[in-house]
Amino acid sequence: MRSALQPPASSLKPSERGAASLLLVFLLSLVLLGTLALAVDVGQRYVIQSEIQAAADANALTAATRLMGTVNSAANSTIAGVAPLDPTNSNDNRFNLHLNSLSQSTDLATSVTFDYFNQVNDAKSGTNGGQAGADAHYVRVDIQVQAPGLFTRFLTSDTNPAQVRASAVAGISSPLCQVCGVDGVAITAIDPTDPENYGFSPGSDYTLYLNLSQQRPNLAACPSSVPAPLTDTLQSVEYTILNHAPVGPDTDTDGLLFRLGAGGMAMASTDPAVPACITINTNEQAMPGIQGATCGTAQPVARNLNCGWNVRFGVDPAGTVCNNIAGVSDLFPLFTADNDLGGTTLQSYSLEYDGNARRVITVAVVDDSANLAVLNFRQFFLQGDTTTVGLVVGRLTGAVRAQYLGSPVPVRIGTTAGSCGVTRGVGKVVLF
Repeated sequence: MRSALQPPASSLKPSERGAASLLLVFLLSLVLLGTLALAVDVGQRYVIQSEIQAAADANALTAATRLMGTVNSAANSTIAGVAPLDPTNSNDNRFNLHLNSLSQSTDLATSVTFDYFNQVNDAKSGTNGGQAGADAHYVRVDIQVQAPGLFTRFLTSDTNPAQVRASAVAGISSPLCQVCGVDGVAITAIDPTDPENYGFSPGSDYTLYLNLSQQRPNLAACPSSVPAPLTDTLQSVEYTILNHAPVGPDTDTDGLLFRLGAGGMAMASTDPAVPACITINTNEQAMPGIQGATCGTAQPVARNLNCGWNVRFGVDPAGTVCNNIAGVSDLFPLFTADNDLGGTTLQSYSLEYDGNARRVITVAVVDDSANLAVLNFRQFFLQGDTTTVGLVVGRLTGAVRAQYLGSPVPVRIGTTAGSCGVTRGVGKVVLF
């Protein structure tokens, strides 16, 4: 007789119990495989999201370099921004482990859009877009792609691939306290007490002339002069050549000044006496030893710098007074010209100019040519002469025409570190 404490015998036969165990193992295997499949697909989406975020950042940063306050800024910005998506370039930005092109994917739908904003907060939220011309200060890039489901498509009836999105906003940073690699000249403020434009009128043209002490020797027989304003300019304003290392190979003093005009300052220097950067609220030094030793003929200082500036207009020094600079035929090909050369009439930078900013010079604005105390940085647009494309470079005074812009063009290198106290000035391209 069975004890009351003895468990009842299983109603399943041994073969049936084995089948149930196999079924349980099979079900658990399906759950495990489904979990692994989901993990693989989700992981792939994270990889794709990382890839397109990097692409959005690169596209936005590239596009923002062309936001220069001109009428075609937004259009040129988009052209520059899509360049990293060019599928004919083996280094183009791609996604899905570099298998799919963001611009010409054949099996996964993609979308890349550029929009332009006046305010950074609008760009971040994607509102009030469609800005153009001088109002296009920030670019927002949005990328959306389909992510392939390697396994999950077999586990669901939904045939639509998952959508993965990324966005990036880029534009000009807050004002820089120090800039590097800009133009190695300083322009004396018309009104040092005006913290906004220092007495200059945005969009107006001025005659820039070389500092009196740098024009030629300070001798009674060789008087320096302030030139009358050139045609269609408001007034004459002096500039001083600063003691900074120029880009390009080492040359004699004439070539040094040429390089400073053609390419600006070097972006790095190992010589503390000839720095690569300019800092607000510091006193700069005029370049020493560049005056001629005698007078009676045109001194080369203004000529050399202006010949360098003329490279930005694409003017070959061969057959001109610039040909007197030693080795200039070898230096000339090292520097590019603007792709909008202007003409013999003044251009409106914001409404007519459509170049690459080579004719824009970023300079220190100083209190006067004796102290050379740096107040801020501002930008001027070099204009051609009334008789020829480019500059007349034979003037003793180094007089050229230039339009005051303010600070619309981003610079390459600089820092906002420190407390220089400026609220407006040049910036560099950054992600927000």
